[in-house]
Amino acid sequence: MINIPTEGRPILSWCEHPEDGAVAQAKNLAVLPFLVSHVALMPDTHQGYGMPIGGVIACDGVVVPNVTNSACRIRHEPSGAEGQSQEQRNYKQNEQTAFARLIETPEFKKWHSLECAKKMGVMARVDEEVKMAMRPENIVVEVKSPEGRWVKGEPSSEEDGNNEHAAG
Repeated sequence: MINIPTEGRPILSWCEHPEDGAVAQAKNLAVLPFLVSHVALMPDTHQGYGMPIGGVIACDGVVVPNVTNSACRIRHEPSGAEGQSQEQRNYKQNEQTAFARLIETPEFKKWHSLECAKKMGVMARVDEEVKMAMRPENIVVEVKSPEGRWVKGEPSSEEDGNNEHAAG
């Protein structure tokens, strides 16, 4: 257990490395006048919306509303996309907002387009078109001339470092 000093009641943490945000929230709680004892931080403590998740307080003569966290983060592993929301008081509303944000991310949109193309059989056509476009007769190789202009050709053996006649 770690004792975190504050200007109010102490914070007793069973979390070895609590997030800075969770500690800041706990410090805000520690100065409440109706707090009976210390602020406790459980081993899984992390920053919440107004109070740390895994934070515990005992109050005298008051009910503290909205100390639970309704924040929601949704991650889509295949695309790496993420959406989150904590603006609403209701978890279901935050979940809906987080999902809407997730599907608007560039990562999700790219993944979705590729998956649709695969399912529709378009990827094979795209791969074939890329292969055709990359055929040697469709590629122009240019190098910079000594005058600094782009010209057709390949670098001389001295310029590309493959001079077979250089002394070793």
